[in-house]
Amino acid sequence: MARLRLSVLLRLALPAALLACAFTGAARAQDSAQSNASFWLQERARTEHVRPASRQAPRIRRLVPNRQLARPTIWRRPQSRPAEERHTTPAAVAPEPTTTPTTAPAIDPAVAAPAPAPSAPAAPAPVPQQPATADAATEGAPASAGAPTAASQPPAAASPAAAAPAKIPVAVVGDNIGYHLAQGLIETETDGGLGLQIVRKTKDSSGLVRDDFYDWPKNLREFLAGPEHYGAIVVMIGTNDRQELRDATGRHEPLSPRWKELYKARVDAIVAQIKAKGEPFYWIGLPIMRSERYSGDLQQLNEIYRASVEAAGGKYVDIWDAFADEKGQYNVFGPDVSGQIVKIRTSDGVHFTKSGQRKLAYFVEQAMRGLIDKARPAPDAAIAALPPPQPATQGPAAPTPGAQPQTPGPEAALPAAAPAPPHKPEFGPVQPLTAPPLAANGELLGPSGPKARAEARAAIAPELATGRALAAPSGRADDFSWPRR
Repeated sequence: MARLRLSVLLRLALPAALLACAFTGAARAQDSAQSNASFWLQERARTEHVRPASRQAPRIRRLVPNRQLARPTIWRRPQSRPAEERHTTPAAVAPEPTTTPTTAPAIDPAVAAPAPAPSAPAAPAPVPQQPATADAATEGAPASAGAPTAASQPPAAASPAAAAPAKIPVAVVGDNIGYHLAQGLIETETDGGLGLQIVRKTKDSSGLVRDDFYDWPKNLREFLAGPEHYGAIVVMIGTNDRQELRDATGRHEPLSPRWKELYKARVDAIVAQIKAKGEPFYWIGLPIMRSERYSGDLQQLNEIYRASVEAAGGKYVDIWDAFADEKGQYNVFGPDVSGQIVKIRTSDGVHFTKSGQRKLAYFVEQAMRGLIDKARPAPDAAIAALPPPQPATQGPAAPTPGAQPQTPGPEAALPAAAPAPPHKPEFGPVQPLTAPPLAANGELLGPSGPKARAEARAAIAPELATGRALAAPSGRADDFSWPRR
């Protein structure tokens, strides 16, 4: 019976326990859901909360300075103000008195000046305007009986500005290397060179051999036939001329004897056209190249240019050594016009960089400097005719006959002024630093005359030639004689 009751109770208690557990789990889940929902609602409200506009505005705190350290405010009368806005303003506002008698604020001089009476305000002075002409300055200046003003005085005559000298036009004729020369001259003149105006007449990949590509004699004749006159004509051409020449007898290999004859005839024709223009002309030689064979061929062309130009009265400028190193070989790097080691040749071994163009233009300008100095306009005849300044005479003047002798005053006892120093030239003679010193007769400095030279050799031979040491003078550091003399 007891077992039956126990089993019944267990059967009834088990569903009740299961229901209790189910209700407890549901309550806990609901509580957690509510807590999670409330948490996220609170987070959302906190993040999305916007403060009122009154709280966003920053508070500005006004700093009131110490009255003891405050300086008085000076009120100035305005210079230009409409008549209806004019009113009397106090000249100064004095600082309020303080209880501390030891500290006294600095008083501005304008505060100490008495202010004008408020009953009769003074009209503000008109702002002086700069006159446009001298007549306007005379009329607008106030009449003053005591001292004349600067506006009433006649203005000084302005000296005419010196007119800048006109640039000398220089025509540059050539191929792609001539183009580099023209670019170097243009850049040099842009930075302030010798005052040249470069007229460029160049054609890339051209030369004196392939007249079918570009006929230089024809185009140069048309160029020189114009009315323009040039201070100088510069020619640099020939880097593309290592090609075969053709004539009635056939084709000729570059630099063969017949080729040189035909090529020299074409160079002579170009030189004759330039000479007929009547302008000074310069022929710039070709520079060294990276290829040794190419450089050797260009040296033969330079010999042809030199012979033709010098025979016609022109000037040949050799730049071969200027772009070679100390061993006479091709070098990509080298000194520029300022002496810095930079890259002056391009990677193809033929053309120039910008620094190389400036260096090329420098040597051409140095060759043309004498011509440019002659082409400069002469100074003004009036300035040249001015007498040289006379030095001030020293000492008392000679007495005039018949004049009464004057009693010497206290200034007569003063010492006479020092004589004026001699005139110092602007620059002295040019002294070479590397040349050996020469005597007046052109010989090296040293013992002059056969007798003196023989004595010098006699003194040198037994001592230095044989290796025997010279006797040291007495008392010198290398005097090791004993006992001491």
